[in-house]
Amino acid sequence: SLHDALPILSRASIAHFGGRIEGRNDPAGGAVFEVALAVAPDQPADAARSPEHAVDLKDRHVWILAIDDDPDIVEIIHAYLEPLGYDVVTTTVADEGVSAATAQVFDVVICDVGMPDRSGLEVCQLLRQAGFGGKLILMTGWDTRAVEADRRVDTCDMLLKKPFVGNELRHAIESLLAS
Repeated sequence: SLHDALPILSRASIAHFGGRIEGRNDPAGGAVFEVALAVAPDQPADAARSPEHAVDLKDRHVWILAIDDDPDIVEIIHAYLEPLGYDVVTTTVADEGVSAATAQVFDVVICDVGMPDRSGLEVCQLLRQAGFGGKLILMTGWDTRAVEADRRVDTCDMLLKKPFVGNELRHAIESLLAS
């Protein structure tokens, strides 16, 4: 059942980003959950946002669409990017993502490669064929050599290896928007 699968999904999603979650019964009643998330290595403020890749969000909205069949992944992407000033739309269905990206202007589409209904490679190909002019980031936990061997990877702007930390995602977005 979904109820039984939630702890496994939560653990897998958090582990995917380098963290962990533990749960136990509290002797006083109820449950106690401990969540530890990975942090980016310490960097000086200037190094974290280098001038050549910095994107000034004060004067414009940057729209990002995140597509992944794992709801926890798109939720984490949304929760990370929105406080940085990005406008983020998410979906867990590839075809909904294609529809959204052709109905609304997005600056960046972030799409998982391995989805059950349609691969991220197909999504990128369909978007380019439909005239999508924004940046496309494919993310994958698979062997990147296998993904890079597929000719459809040429339709995307960047391949991001999972698991990644927030700063890697932010840097990918900023470098693509600056190019």
